[in-house]
Amino acid sequence: MANQFKFLKNKLYQFKNCYILKDHKIIKEDVWVRNGVIQNPEKIFFDEKVPSDVEIDCSGFFLFPGLIDLQINGAVGQDFSMDPEHILDKISIVSKELLSHGVTSFCPTIVTSTPNAYKQIVSKVRKKNGCKNGAGVLGLHLEGPFICKEMKGAHQVEHITTFQNGVQALMETYGCLDNVAIVTLAPELPGAMEVIEYLSEKGVVVSLGHSSACLSVGEEAVERGATLITHLFNAMLPFHHRDPHLVGLLTSQKFSNKNDEDDNLNDDSGMEDGGDDSSGSGGGGGVGENVKKMVEEKRKKIGMKKKRRKRVYYGMISDGVHTHPAALNIANRAHPRGLILVTDAVSAMGLSDGVHHLGDQVIEVKGRRAVLQGTETLCGSITSLDECMRFFHKNAAADLAQAIEACTLHPAEVMKITNKKGTLSYGSDADIIIMDQSSLTVRATFIAGDLVWGGDELKYRFRNRN
Repeated sequence: MANQFKFLKNKLYQFKNCYILKDHKIIKEDVWVRNGVIQNPEKIFFDEKVPSDVEIDCSGFFLFPGLIDLQINGAVGQDFSMDPEHILDKISIVSKELLSHGVTSFCPTIVTSTPNAYKQIVSKVRKKNGCKNGAGVLGLHLEGPFICKEMKGAHQVEHITTFQNGVQALMETYGCLDNVAIVTLAPELPGAMEVIEYLSEKGVVVSLGHSSACLSVGEEAVERGATLITHLFNAMLPFHHRDPHLVGLLTSQKFSNKNDEDDNLNDDSGMEDGGDDSSGSGGGGGVGENVKKMVEEKRKKIGMKKKRRKRVYYGMISDGVHTHPAALNIANRAHPRGLILVTDAVSAMGLSDGVHHLGDQVIEVKGRRAVLQGTETLCGSITSLDECMRFFHKNAAADLAQAIEACTLHPAEVMKITNKKGTLSYGSDADIIIMDQSSLTVRATFIAGDLVWGGDELKYRFRNRN
């Protein structure tokens, strides 16, 4: 059907008979789209006073924002970290495959590699919107090489390095940051805090991972600008009741990891700068001066609170292998607003059991597990993001809205792109997926209002308004 559906410019599309995700709830409501952007129906009804040009009957299916995968190393035989001269071809193949899984945006992820490989890849890859040819690229996720050797997981130890020269070491390794979206690093490395500040100032998301950091180091990293944790529980020191390490960031009192909205901190409790007390005495040091001091103290406290109002996000691999359902549930109960489902998928995703590659290393796939050849070391998953979402919903006591937001809203929030991606808000890009209610399988994928995959079960009605 995707080959037959033609997106019409300036025409108004109405998705009807669908259940959508809105304000953290699933409700029955129509979605209106024009020129690839979700429209406010009130303006259509009361200002334009026109019907839709095209009705799309969703037959009672779910209609959700397109999924966003922030960590994927490859799929269908393509490894982003191998043969950097062919990186664009690899991304093209994988981005096309992702459409069938409802993924409309992603970050191609490069594991620990040589400086030459990083520079080649970073110089070639560009951020771009999705289309019929594949999901959009939000930028690269560079996972390494500035990680802890003891927490390397499947990363090659010979390529792991440190911030010996601070930011200079970073730039000598990557070359430039123009199309880099995320960098995973170990915050305990000497010089890491300076690098975290530099990256965050450049608009790069700093993720903490492959790390032996204690909680206090993790907290300092967040205060310096880090906002994400890479595949929670994996490749980091485990939770301990005396030092919970990076896991403790989920409940750290220094940050706003509450489920509800942040408190209004711009409240001086009715006090005004220079205010006076009606019963106060005149002169310096009187009650009026005391009120001023109270205001200043209040504002200092508010300023301190504002600095703390940071939300920490964390990725989790919900494939039934990397993270036990009980651990998924614990993390979700502790900090549901920060949970981001990622695949960490390798080249074997979408292929049969056998021998495959991750960078320069050989991996073996059997069933749902991918390990380094001859070991039991996990090296990424072979599970798609829609499957991770289904596993999380079924096994971690998460309602469907939570599961969908962990693949849409939350990754968009940490990437600061919620004005365009991750929601069905008016003015957002019409990156949309249609899902079956019973199986939660993807039935159709739209990017900017254009059908790019599936759609055979949808019913179309074209109106002639001339």
